[in-house]
Amino acid sequence: MRLSIAPLPREASPSNRLLSTAGCSSEAFVQAMDEKARDAWARNQAYIALGNLLTSAALLGIDACPMEGFDRAQYDEILLA
Repeated sequence: MRLSIAPLPREASPSNRLLSTAGCSSEAFVQAMDEKARDAWARNQAYIALGNLLTSAALLGIDACPMEGFDRAQYDEILLA
């Protein structure tokens, strides 16, 4: 099964419509944050994307699970050995 997803035009994005009615762009929204808030916002955006990815995988019958807390260098060493 092959999925084809066309991106929404920038102006059609619901978040961009909401921000434009508030009188700001998404770039201005993010730039107005301090570094700690921007990091938290970016992390939450990644979690939303990950949730969508895992849901899509499940719909395709693919078992998937996010992981963290491992030593990336050691993991790479094992895989590349």
